[in-house]
This record gives sequence, structure tokens and C-alpha cells, in this order.
Amino acid sequence: MILKEQAISPILIAAALVGSLFFQGRNLYVFLAVQAALVCALTYQLIRAQKETPIVKVDLLSGTLLFFWLWLAVSFFLSRVPYISGLTFWWVGVLPMVYCIYVLSPGSDEAWPRLVAALFIVGLILSLTGLYQFFVLREPSPRGPFIYRNLLAAFLTMLVLAISAHLLAKNDGGNARKYVVLGGIFLSVLTVGLIQSRGALLCFAVGAAVLLLSAYHEDKRRTNILLLLAVYSGALALAQLSSAGEMGERIITLGDPYEAGGSRFVIWDGSWELWKSSPWYGNGIGTYWLAYPEHRLPDDTNMGFYVHNDYLQILIESGWPALFLMLSVLTATLYVFVKAYRSASADASTRIESAGLFAALLSVFFHSLFDFNLYTMPTMILAGAAMGRLRSLCPETLPSVALKISPFRLLRPAVIRFCLLLPALLAGTYFLTVGISHHNHQRAERLIEAGQPAKAMDALQIAESLWPSHDLLKYLQANIYQLTLQENPQMEPAARKQAFDEAERKLRQAEKLNPWRPQAFVVRGQLYRQNRDFAEADWYEKASGFFEQALKIDPRCYDARVFYGQLLLETGQVSKAAEILKAGLSYWHSPDHKMIPYYRLTASVCLLTGDPSAAAAAGEKMTAVIAAYERAMRQSLKKPFE
Repeated sequence: MILKEQAISPILIAAALVGSLFFQGRNLYVFLAVQAALVCALTYQLIRAQKETPIVKVDLLSGTLLFFWLWLAVSFFLSRVPYISGLTFWWVGVLPMVYCIYVLSPGSDEAWPRLVAALFIVGLILSLTGLYQFFVLREPSPRGPFIYRNLLAAFLTMLVLAISAHLLAKNDGGNARKYVVLGGIFLSVLTVGLIQSRGALLCFAVGAAVLLLSAYHEDKRRTNILLLLAVYSGALALAQLSSAGEMGERIITLGDPYEAGGSRFVIWDGSWELWKSSPWYGNGIGTYWLAYPEHRLPDDTNMGFYVHNDYLQILIESGWPALFLMLSVLTATLYVFVKAYRSASADASTRIESAGLFAALLSVFFHSLFDFNLYTMPTMILAGAAMGRLRSLCPETLPSVALKISPFRLLRPAVIRFCLLLPALLAGTYFLTVGISHHNHQRAERLIEAGQPAKAMDALQIAESLWPSHDLLKYLQANIYQLTLQENPQMEPAARKQAFDEAERKLRQAEKLNPWRPQAFVVRGQLYRQNRDFAEADWYEKASGFFEQALKIDPRCYDARVFYGQLLLETGQVSKAAEILKAGLSYWHSPDHKMIPYYRLTASVCLLTGDPSAAAAAGEKMTAVIAAYERAMRQSLKKPFE
């Protein structure tokens, strides 16, 4: 029975880790399934732990992690967009959740090898996937299942250091298993080198130095140290040759900080201005990508979802308390490592493994200065497990506060279990309702594309009833009403007025739930522009005001520029139309074919107003978009035949 209990947590953590690889920031079903599994695991461990003792010991690391998690919950309640913050609370919360699961599990010494074995298999598959992408598919930089190559590099760096530490701590002789592990480490380091992430390579070098130097003092382990050093060096040398020297060239650029991170400096400049708008408590966890566009600089080529600095993003979203608690977690991790490493009772294996785990955590936390690992579920699941293992290596003399759960002694075991199960049931209900709502949301979008607005509206109403704080559901309903009015000019006046009023009502609700979604203001502007008979005499002021609000929220909202430009042309304001349209040319935008109408209209109006240089600039951008679109279409046509 004990062995079975020891296997439960490693299995669930490994399953959650594998599942999270398919999330990619988009697959909500995978996200909900992973979260449900972790909540079940945590609840199980809490119920099991309460049977043994009514005393809970909270040490420095556990306390800071729990307080950080609690502040994320506070940030959710203070958020201007609750539905986004609600999801992100669970997203970022995987770090403290996995840590708690691990430290509450029985038999840490037996559980960790099982988890390491699972992690090795995961790392091997990810490495082989990345190598296939690079050598077979000829992709310039492998990224595996991650949305961004640097995230794969950070994950594999953590994995390599943790597995290397386990290998050195075990100090196996010349058995075949050791060389299999060394082969897997070689492939992982090779993949990191081919990714060419300067931050990840620097973090790997520092982490490897910490691990190898800590193990160097153990005479019996020097053979394995030399083997690991040879594997690391050989893998990086092969990466240098395979990339035709590009890996080395990118590393050299670290001597010039601006060249190495120039694009990030642009992001950080705009993000700093965003922080100034709400410096103390932030705008809500997970809301950065919504609030940032207003402060985005014109030459920012980033997609705008992340700051590429987790500490700055946490500060922006959740304020000074969140940043303080995050830094406290890092300080507590260092403290636990020092206690574990310098303990009189610690043997050589403990010291080496604790150094390796600390090196792994150090690598990801340092890399978070340049990327968004805190918002990457697989990496944070791994970090939570590593923190839990590091805590288990620390001696029991670690200072802690004993909390006696006295009231529980007066309750029956069934009542106690119910009290522990209730939060899990509430979380499960939340996951289920969000999942069903999301299913109906996706179904509605498919029905809209299929030209079935009535059925789409039914699906959206079901989704809205289950997830009423989701502003996009209300926006889509308003959009259906607006399109119905646009495509059916022969409707009865009473029906048209009802559709107009319903669209207006839904848009007001959407704007209240999410004041940063410019599309809601675009639809509202179009509603007044196209239905002047139902609007009041000041329809123009209202329509233009909504378009201007959309552009204030996001200057790169080109739909708003096109519609506003058309409105100005309709009312004879050609010069102002040219001014509005030309203002968008200074902003970078990805080469999306949806940009073609904007560039075409801008070029036409600029020629009309006697500005050939601006017309030429718009024409060049349109040509580049068309060329990129044609290349993408050719690639998509090739794939079925490859």
C-alpha cells in the first residue's frame, strides 16, 4: 500500500506535465484537464495527510509560495477582466500547486527516481522532436510543441541539470543505464544548442558550473563529472557545426547588451509606461496583453502577449506585493539549498543533488529575466517538482511554524474530508462549466462561418449562461445582430430596432466586462454608422467617438482605421481621413492578408490628397503582405504532398 501511495504523485505530476505540453496557450480543454488532475492530486494528499496528524508545519519556502498563490487570488478579485484573471490564476498557480503535491506525498526518496525516469522520457521525446524539426523539416530553430523556441530551451536546460544531478548523486558504475541517460542528455544539450537561445545557453553554462563544481570535491564521482563535461562539450560542439557557426555568433553578441536584447528593450519601455498607470496593485493577473497595446511603441515587433521578463510582468499585472512575494520565493529557495547543502547530516549524494536542483531552478528563474517561463505550464510544473524535491532534501531542523488544526479534532473524519473536498468540488465545477461554455463558443464560431447565425446565437446564449463574465461571448452576439442588420435592409422596422437595441445592450455589457477589447468599440461604431435611422441626431459624434476609442486602446486596430476612414470620406472629411489612415503606417504589424484593405485604402486616399510618398509606403507594405500570403499558401499546398 505504501509503494502505491508513493507512486501516485509522480504519476499524476508526470501526466500533468505531458498533458501541459499540448496546451500551447490555446487548447483550453487540455488546460482544464491538467488543472483538474492537479487539484485531484492535491486534494488526495491533503486528505491523506490529515489522517496522520492534525499539525501542519509551514516553513519559509512553503509559506512564501502559499502567500504568492493567495495574492494571485487577490489579484483575480481586483482584476478589471475577471474571466482572464480567473484562468491565469490556475495557470500560474501550477508552481505552488505541484510543490504542495510533492511535499505532502509520502516517501519522497522513492517517488523522485520514478519522476526522474518519466522526465527523462519526456526530455528524450522533446529532443528527438526538436532534432527532427531542425535536420529533417529544415526549420531554422526547433521549438518542439512549445509556442516559442526559447521556452523549449529553458525547459530542456532545467531537465538536463536535474537529471545530471540525479546521475551524479547515484554514482552508478559502468552499467548500461548510465550510458543511456548520458545519450539522452547529449541529445537534449544538442537541441538547446541548435535553438540558439543566448539566455538559455548562458543559464545552462552557469547551472552546469554550479552542479559540476559542487560534485568535484567527491573523488569517487570525478569520472562521471568528466563524462558529463565531455557530453556537454560534445553536444555544443556538434550544435556549432550543425548551425554553420551561428550558435557561436549569437553567443558573441552577448558582449553588446543592446544588440542581444534590443527588441526586448522596446517592449520594456512601453511596458514600464503601462506599469505607471496602475503601480500598486496592477490591472489583474493575466491582463497584460489586453492593457499593453495602448502603450505599445510603434517599432515594437512583438506580438504583445508577454513582456519577456516575468518579474516586470508580475509587477504590471499584480503590483508590488506580487513581485515582493515572487522574490521572496527565490530567496527562500536559496535558503533551503544552503541549509540542505551545509547540513551536518547531509551526505555527498544529498549535497550533489541539492546543488543540481538549485542549479536547475536558478537557470529558469534567471532565464525569466528575458522570457516568460512563469506563464509556461510545463516549465512551472517541473519547477514545482524540483522545489518540492529540494525541500525534501533539507533536514527536518529547517525552521518552521507548527499550526495546530484544533477545531478538526472536534470533527468527525467524514466532516473533515468534506471540508477538504469542497474546494476541489468548487474548482471542478468551475472547470466543467468553463469547458462546456468553451465548447459552445467554438461551435458558435463554426456556425457563424457556415452562415447559420440563428443556431450560432443559441450556442452563444448557452455559453454565456455558463460563463457570464466572458465578454467575447457578448461581443459575438452583438456582432451577429450587427451583421443581421447589415445584410437584411428589408427587415421590418420594429425587428430592426429590436436588433439594434439588443446589439447596443450586449456591447455595453462587453465593454463593462472588458474595457480593453477594441473590437467591441469597432462594432459599436459600425452599428451607428450603418443604422443612422435608429440612432439619435448625434450619430456621427458617437460613431467617430467609438472608432477613436478603439484606436486609443490599440493603435494597431486596423479595422477601426478602415471603418473610421470610410466614415470620414462619406462625410467629406478627406484630409482627416488621410491623417487617420497615415497614422497607422508607423506601427509594425505582422504580414497578415487582412491588412490588405487598410493599405489599399490608405494608398488611395494619400494619392487623392497629394501625398505620393505615404501612398508609396502603403503600397510597399501591401506588396510585402501579398508576397508573404502567397508564400504561405504555396507552403500549405506543398504539405499534403511531402
